[in-house]
Amino acid sequence: MKIGILGTGMISEQFVSAAQEISEIECVAVFNRSQEKADLFKAKYHLAQAFADYEQLLDQQLIDTVYVGLPNSLHYAYAKQAAEHGLNIIIEKPFVSNIQEFDELIRITEERQVKVVEVTRVLSLPNYQVIGEHLSEIGKISLIFLSYCQYSRKYNALLEGGTPNVFSSDFSGGALMDLGVYNIHFIIGLFGIWDKLSYIAKKRDNEVDLSGILLMEYPDFIVSASQSKNSFCDNQIIIQGEKGTISVPGIPSKLDHVYLSDKDQKTLISVEQSRNNFYYALSDILHVFHDDQLYQARLAHSRLVMLTLDQARASAGIVFKADRSDR
Repeated sequence: MKIGILGTGMISEQFVSAAQEISEIECVAVFNRSQEKADLFKAKYHLAQAFADYEQLLDQQLIDTVYVGLPNSLHYAYAKQAAEHGLNIIIEKPFVSNIQEFDELIRITEERQVKVVEVTRVLSLPNYQVIGEHLSEIGKISLIFLSYCQYSRKYNALLEGGTPNVFSSDFSGGALMDLGVYNIHFIIGLFGIWDKLSYIAKKRDNEVDLSGILLMEYPDFIVSASQSKNSFCDNQIIIQGEKGTISVPGIPSKLDHVYLSDKDQKTLISVEQSRNNFYYALSDILHVFHDDQLYQARLAHSRLVMLTLDQARASAGIVFKADRSDR
């Protein structure tokens, strides 16, 4: 797999660092609208070429896949353009801005006979599989609590009057799309679609959410998922059952330690995850690309996540520029 990297931010750096540990992946080129930034990234990671013109990168026939590590609102347009050039796509979470973009992008990829896979950094973790394997041991589930709260390095700029992309409705930002998406991947992957949903959000200027609590009702249990970009928290995951509890001190995209507890004892059940989460994600994506059954299942999962994000935003009155017909 020969990959062109779209974007030179921290997430793209993490992607390339993990990809360079996998022999089946070669990061060949990078794109940034600033040639200077593209050149610096190329030099740092020893890539072959750097581009400030996206169309030029696509036309060079250097790559067979792009990684879209751009702001949320740009995912659809750049992925669409890559698909129209016959390239596969690895797309950063969240997949796109809304379900309409999702369905249209899938239509285009099917028409062009290429594939697109979202980087979740949850489903591929070895300890995510461990959690699934032990769910039956805690009996009938009644409550689940997750938190992913992290004071954003861009929040101070917002307080000073700026509008960083991650806090902009023009760029499909906010706590739910940036952090809450991990919580949603975690729950949807284990339990499928919910029956009812509501999102209570603290919004900036009545636009995107700075923080919020997502409630998902299932037939037998309730999920409470909190996400925040303007506060600190000892993040945790707690799955409560009639016979016991599965708990994780940390966030859904890491899952370093998993505990199984009952009334008598608390046992560490996690396995050692010797690699970082991006490594596991990329190794998983290779399998998904080469197995059509896995690919279709992953698309179905990502679509449920996208539907959940859309419904949650509608519940909280969060509207993006991408949602408007006059964008």
